[in-house]
Amino acid sequence: MFDAAGRAGEDALGLMVGLTAQRLTRAARAHVPKPTRRSACTHVSRAVQAARRSAVLTSRAGSAGGPKPGRAGFYLELGRFGIPCACMTSAPAPKAFVIMPFAPPFAAIFHDVIKPALAGYDVFRADSRLDERGILEKIVSGIAESDLVVADVTATNPNVMYELGIAHALGKPTVMVAQSVLDLPFDIRSYPVHEYSADVSANAVALSHLEDLARRHRQGLVTFSNPVTDFLPELSQPDESANAIESGSYSIEECASDMEWSSDQIASFFERFNSLLATHSDDLTAATSMIQAEGRNRRGSMANSAAIGRVADVTRQFALDLNELSDDFHLTWERFSRAMLWMLAPKQRERLQQDAIQRFAVHARQYDERLNEILVQLAELHHGSTLFPDWSGNVNHAMSTERDAISRLLNEIMTAKAHLARISKAAS
Repeated sequence: MFDAAGRAGEDALGLMVGLTAQRLTRAARAHVPKPTRRSACTHVSRAVQAARRSAVLTSRAGSAGGPKPGRAGFYLELGRFGIPCACMTSAPAPKAFVIMPFAPPFAAIFHDVIKPALAGYDVFRADSRLDERGILEKIVSGIAESDLVVADVTATNPNVMYELGIAHALGKPTVMVAQSVLDLPFDIRSYPVHEYSADVSANAVALSHLEDLARRHRQGLVTFSNPVTDFLPELSQPDESANAIESGSYSIEECASDMEWSSDQIASFFERFNSLLATHSDDLTAATSMIQAEGRNRRGSMANSAAIGRVADVTRQFALDLNELSDDFHLTWERFSRAMLWMLAPKQRERLQQDAIQRFAVHARQYDERLNEILVQLAELHHGSTLFPDWSGNVNHAMSTERDAISRLLNEIMTAKAHLARISKAAS
């Protein structure tokens, strides 16, 4: 028996068929040469109606609990009449504009790293579109029309910096990437910059991270910020995540829970970092002392010595510990900033006393000062690892792993400082 649900499905299918026929006919008129345009439109109309009848008959032939006519079945049947399913997408793919130098080395990064990571987007650079417009017009319009901007700030190319400023001024969701975050100016490092390798084949982690960001962006699950949206919000588009919190999806109970948990975690972070740094320093000093002792009593290469292996092991363990600390730090500051910004939003701020608001501002400044101290220590660690003796490939690889972990924590801390700047601004 064909039940009421099936009838409702037919009604919905009929509406979809009408819209589909209109889209395909417009496409045929726009892209099919004039001599064959009439026959193409006729073929489209006949194919759509035949596919509809076939989909409905197939559904009715099933059991009461069987398939109902719908989008997937209709597209499948339509394909049998020579109309590809790719023509059926009801909405265009979101656009992702990539800002980067046009130098040859970056072309491989664009084609082999960024584009694959942004599957599902229409990904393009200013030189991707073949038309007669000037390059600056292509850049500005590309940024303005995009749903997502990816900016490669490697080597702080002046053109890239200028275009990044346009994206920020327009309030575009922007992901920054670079081959290293250490040489970037402080106002760039105040926001997340995701590192990748100049070696295209060594970018599995960067590719995975970009894929995750792109997926969450399409789902509306990631919040972007920049100096304009943070400090001149009246000039930018409203933050959808903030609107969701304002609308009541975030409660006072959740805020209290986030504040209590994150405050404990922040205190724990500083203790864990200091303990981790002291332990690593002691372990590395002991291992290098072993190497010096072995060197006095050994002739020939020491590349395979136990002491050098110990240096590599100690360094890799330190990198693992730093990465674990970064994971915890990220979650901590996400919940902390969410709670603080919610409390300082206009609706909740009216309930707070002025001295409470000032305490929030003081705490933000204190946390910022302590994070500055850690930034200095991490920068010294990173520099020291680059000067480490070239004892073996094993040690060199371990030091590279350590530098990656240091850069990751540096990036997380700069993001936290951006959160603190927003909190201080909201409290002022």
